[in-house]
Amino acid sequence: MPYASGKIPMKGDHVRKIRNGRGGIVTEVQLNTTSLQGHDRVSVVWDDGGVTIAVSTADEYELIKAADRKS
Repeated sequence: MPYASGKIPMKGDHVRKIRNGRGGIVTEVQLNTTSLQGHDRVSVVWDDGGVTIAVSTADEYELIKAADRKS
């Protein structure tokens, strides 16, 4: 399951946690994670320097700015 907007997550995306508005950069993505019933898993380094410890699913975030998609 992608971000709340329907966009597929990608490393380097700038995102905001819907629940608390905290922003950060995606550092790791696992698409269609079986252990999460098909949700996309993301790891985030927060703008304030913190790192996510728990598993986060992409649909918990909104995309602020997409990473540069290089060919």
